Amino acid sequence: MAPTIHLVRHAEGLHNVWSNGWDIKDPGLTENGEEQCKNLSRTFPYMDKVTHLIASPLRRTIQTCLQSFGPVVARGTQIVLLPELQEFGQETCNVGSEPEKLRLEFGYRVDLELVGKGWYDKGPNGAFAERDREQREARAQNALEWLYSVSESAADDDHIVVVTHGVFVNVMLKDEESLSRRVFWRNAEYRSFRFVDSHDDPTSDAVLIETDERYAKKRWRPNIYGRGNAADTPLSLGKRAVVV
Repeated sequence: MAPTIHLVRHAEGLHNVWSNGWDIKDPGLTENGEEQCKNLSRTFPYMDKVTHLIASPLRRTIQTCLQSFGPVVARGTQIVLLPELQEFGQETCNVGSEPEKLRLEFGYRVDLELVGKGWYDKGPNGAFAERDREQREARAQNALEWLYSVSESAADDDHIVVVTHGVFVNVMLKDEESLSRRVFWRNAEYRSFRFVDSHDDPTSDAVLIETDERYAKKRWRPNIYGRGNAADTPLSLGKRAVVV
C-alpha cells in the first residue's frame, strides 16, 4: 500500500465565465465556484484522513483548497504552495501574485517557502519558461517527481490533496487524447491515485495507479519520474506510469 493522492482541478474562476476573463490578473473564484467548493467539502469522503494540502500558488487554486478542505486547515495543516503546479500559458489570468501579496491575503494558512519572487514568470528568461512542449512536459514531470518524494515520506494510510489546473493535470498525466480534444476535468473535480513500486525490483519504475472506480476503465501509460534525478535522466527514460 501507499498514501493516496487526490488530484483536484480548481473550482470555477472568473476567467472561466467572463467574456474578458483571460485578461484578469490572477482571478479568484466565482460565486458558483465557491458553491462547488462547499459541495466538495460536503461530499469528499476522506476529510478526516487528509494529512497534506498542496496547491498551485495561483489564487483560484489556493481559494479552492481553503474552501474545500477547510476542516483540514482548521486542524493546523498549512497549504504548501508549489510553483511547478501552476497553469501553463502566459495569458494574464495565469500570471500570479508576488509572495508578499499572497501572505497578506492568505496569512500563514499557506506555506510560501517554495514560492520565490517572480515565480509566475514564463517568459524566455523566466523561472518557468515555456518555449516549447518539452519544457512544459519537463515542469510537469518535476512536479510529479516532487509528489512522489512526498508520498515516500508519508504513511500508507495518509491522504494527500493536490489542487492544480485543467491543462496542467492533463500534461502531467500525459493524457494525449484529452489534450488533443481539449477535454478537461470539471471544475472542482477530483480523482484519486497511488504510486506503487515493484516489490520484486526496487530499482524499477514507480507505477501511478488511479484508484477511483469511477474511472476504472480509463488508462494512460505516460513516462513519469517516480524517483531519481530528473536533471540527469532523459525525459524519454522517465518512470513508467499506469493510471487506472
